[in-house]
Amino acid sequence: MSIGVAAMLLAPVECVADESPVSAVSRMESRTKDPTRDPGLFGDYWWANRFLSRHRLIEGFKGKTVDVVMLGDSITHFWEWKHPKSWAKFTKGRTVLNLGYGGDKTQNVLWRMEHGELDGYTAKCVVLMIGTNNNSANDSDPAAVAEGVKKIVAGIRSRQPTAKVILHPIFPRGCSADSTRHAAARSRNDKTNALLRQFAKEDGKLVWVDFNDKLVDESGWVPKSLMADEIHPTDAGYDIWMDALAPHLVAVNAASADMGWRVSVDGREIPLRTCPADVWAPYAFGSFEVAGGEQVVVTSPRGVVERFVAEKPFRRIFDPDRRKSVLVLFGDAPETDVPDRNDPKVKWFGPGEHHAGGISLKDGETLYLERGAVVYGGLYARGRDITVAGRGILTGADYPKCKGPFPFFTYFDHCTNLVVRGVTLTEPYHWTLAVSQSRKVLIEDVRLCAGNIINDDGIDLMNTSEATIRDVFVRTQDDAIAVKGMDFRPPAERSPCEDILVENCTLWVDSANVFRIGFESNASAFRRLTFRDIYVHAYSHRSLPVGHEWAHAVVWLQPSNGLKISDVLFEDLHVRSDGTDMPLVIAEPRLTRCFRIGSGSDPYSGKVEREFYKTGGSVDGVTFRRMTVDGVKGAFHGIVHAKGRSPSEAVSNLRFENCVRFGEPLTAKSPYVTVGEFSSAQFDAD
Repeated sequence: MSIGVAAMLLAPVECVADESPVSAVSRMESRTKDPTRDPGLFGDYWWANRFLSRHRLIEGFKGKTVDVVMLGDSITHFWEWKHPKSWAKFTKGRTVLNLGYGGDKTQNVLWRMEHGELDGYTAKCVVLMIGTNNNSANDSDPAAVAEGVKKIVAGIRSRQPTAKVILHPIFPRGCSADSTRHAAARSRNDKTNALLRQFAKEDGKLVWVDFNDKLVDESGWVPKSLMADEIHPTDAGYDIWMDALAPHLVAVNAASADMGWRVSVDGREIPLRTCPADVWAPYAFGSFEVAGGEQVVVTSPRGVVERFVAEKPFRRIFDPDRRKSVLVLFGDAPETDVPDRNDPKVKWFGPGEHHAGGISLKDGETLYLERGAVVYGGLYARGRDITVAGRGILTGADYPKCKGPFPFFTYFDHCTNLVVRGVTLTEPYHWTLAVSQSRKVLIEDVRLCAGNIINDDGIDLMNTSEATIRDVFVRTQDDAIAVKGMDFRPPAERSPCEDILVENCTLWVDSANVFRIGFESNASAFRRLTFRDIYVHAYSHRSLPVGHEWAHAVVWLQPSNGLKISDVLFEDLHVRSDGTDMPLVIAEPRLTRCFRIGSGSDPYSGKVEREFYKTGGSVDGVTFRRMTVDGVKGAFHGIVHAKGRSPSEAVSNLRFENCVRFGEPLTAKSPYVTVGEFSSAQFDAD
C-alpha cells in the first residue's frame, strides 16, 4: 500500500451530504456485519477495505496496460465476487480490473476517480453502468442522475484519453409490477436511460451497448432465472452481459495479441496487430518504413527465424501452416505529400487510439492517419478532391456487423478526383471499401486486413469509372474485388462501370470469390476493365457445385438484368493452390438480385428493398492472358465453365492465351473445361 493511499484511508472522513449525483462523495464510513465481504485492514469498514484492495491492484498495473476496466456498483462488483465461473469466462485472455462497489452511486464513482482509480496505467476500454442506487431513493431526479453519468464519462476521458468508453443503460430491475420498491426505481431508471441514450447519440464517440431487452421476458419484467433477487444478475444474467460486450471487445483482444509472431527491424521490435478471422485463425499484421538496407528478423510462434534485408518496399505473407498461423508484413515506401496538419481542411489523427465514431469528408478535405494512429469509426465521403492518406489504421471494431455509422465501413459516394493511399483498413462492420457513382479514383498502396465477418467485401466499385487500384493487399471473408451496378434510376440514366484498372495486387479470400463482376447489375454497361499482375495467395475454402446459387470462383462473370460485360482483360493472374479445389472461371448470366442501398440507410435493419431480376445479361470479349496455377495440386481441378441462357444472354469471345494449370496448357479439351450452350471460347494452345 502506498503512503498516499494509506494517508487517505486513515485520515478523518469529512461527511458530505449524499444528495447530488454530480458531487464527489466518499463512503469510507460504510460498515458491514458480513465478515466475508472485503475483509482487510479496516475491519468491518468494508468500503475502505475494497478501496484499499483496488489500489493494491492498480499499483501492480502501474505503467502497464489494462484491457478492460469495469466501473459501477454492486452489479459490477458481484460479477467477480459472487459469480467466479462466469467472471472467469469473461476475463479469459484479457486483463480486467473490476471497480464495482456495492451500493455506490454516481457521486461515489466520481470520488473514486478523483482519488486515483483511473490513474497510473493505460486502459484500452472502460465499461460504465451506474445509477440504479441513485434512483432507489423516492426523491431521486432521473435527470440529475444522467448528469452524474455524463460527468463520469468526462472524468474517464480526461484520465484515460485513449480508452474506448462503453456506456450501458441502467439494467432493468423487478420481477413484476407488484414489486413496488423495484417498480418505482425502474420507472426512474427508464427516464435516466432515455436521457443517456440521447447523450450517447449526440456524443458520437461513446459506444452505447443496450441489451436490456435480453434481461426481461415477454411481460417486460426480469425473470428470476436472470436476477434471483430482482436486481443482481445470476450466472445466466452475467453471461448475457458477457455476450453483449464480446463484439465490442474483439479489438481490445486483437490489439493486445500478436499470435506469437515477432518482427525486429535493425534490432528494434515493431508493433503487430491482430485481426480476427471468422473462418480461419486470427492473423497478425504490421508495417515499417523502408529506407533501404534494413535488417529484418521474423520469428514465428514455433521459434523459426527468417532473416532478410529490406532493400525496397514489399509485402510478404508468412503462412507456414496453411492459414492457421499467419503474419502479413508490409515494408512501406517513405511518405511523400504529407498534408499540413494545421490546414483547416485536414482531419489529422496522430499516434494512439482514437474513438472517432462517424467521420465525414466533403469537397477538398483530407483524412490523414499518422503512423501509430488507430482510429475506431467509419468513414463517409462525398464531393471533389477528397484524400485519405497516411500509415495509420482505421478499424470498425467498435461496431457489430452491419451496425456502424454509415452503410459501409468506408463509403465513397459521388466522388470525383478521389485518392485513398497508404492506410490500413481492418475489422470492417460491412463492405470494407465501397466506391459508388464516382470518377477519377485512385486507390493505392492500401491494406485491407479483414476476414472477421461475411459481407466484408474488399473493394466494391459501383457505377464507377476511371478508377485505378494499384499495389493493394486484400484479405476478406467475402469477395475481394467486386464490380457492381447499384444505380436504381431508370435504365437509360444508369451510370456504367468502365475504364477500370486493377494491378499489382495481392488478394486473399476465405469464403467467397476473388473477383465478382456482375450479380448486382443495375448499370448501363461494364466495359474496359483490366486486371493485371495479380497474385491470389488464397481462395475460398468452400468449393460448391458450379450450378449452386452461391458457387465460388477465382473469377465470376455474372451479368443479369440486361447488363453487358465487354472488353475485359485478365493478364498475369497467378493463383496459388493449397490443394483444395476451386473453379478458376465461371462465366454465366443468371437471374440474381440487387439491394437498394442509399446514403445513410442500413440494408440490414427494418425493411430492405430488393430488385429481383427477370432477365439475364451477356458477356462478350473477355481475355485471360498468362493465367497460371501452381502450388499444391492435391484435389485442385480449376474448373473453367462458360454457359449462356439464350442468344441474347450469351457468353461469347472468351479467349485463353498461354494459360497453364500446374504446367499443363489450358485447352478446350483439358479436363474440367466446359463451354456450354450459347457460349464460345478460344484457346491458343489448341
